Amino acid sequence: MDIDVIDMEDPAVGNDCATGLDRRGVRSTRIVMYGMCNGVGQMVQDILAVAPCGGLNVLRIWSHGRPGGQTVSGGLAGEEGRVMHWTGISVANIGQLQDTLARLRRAFAPGARVELRGCSVAEGNQGEQLLTRLSQIWGVTVQGGTVSQTGIDWVPPVHQADPPNGAMSC
Repeated sequence: MDIDVIDMEDPAVGNDCATGLDRRGVRSTRIVMYGMCNGVGQMVQDILAVAPCGGLNVLRIWSHGRPGGQTVSGGLAGEEGRVMHWTGISVANIGQLQDTLARLRRAFAPGARVELRGCSVAEGNQGEQLLTRLSQIWGVTVQGGTVSQTGIDWVPPVHQADPPNGAMSC
């Protein structure tokens, strides 16, 4: 199973993503997010409602990003100053979100990957930290771009962090 989480709070980004996936004929389960506090918690709940244990191969999160941060449910407003509102995942709030995010670990299949599709998410030391921490929490490969991302194809370079011990079994 593949899941695309699409933040529609910025309709230009969300619609561009959805249209690109449609044109490419991508067959995935889509979870649409809008601006809300605790969007990360809602995303986790929505994924667990549809993903069978050990059945999630690819999780793509489409929204805005910044070095060391991936927005989930806030559009442009989720970019700055919303660390405690949990509208996204960042180096600044991953400690508080760790237990919530860890709930997803059982959903991932062996060899699964997560793609953080926001702009510049993997840039610099903070980007590397975010990918590494998420890979450790989820037990899967986590990828992110270091520059602005447009459309549905990666704009290189793309970095990735690989898990130390693999996915958890059910």
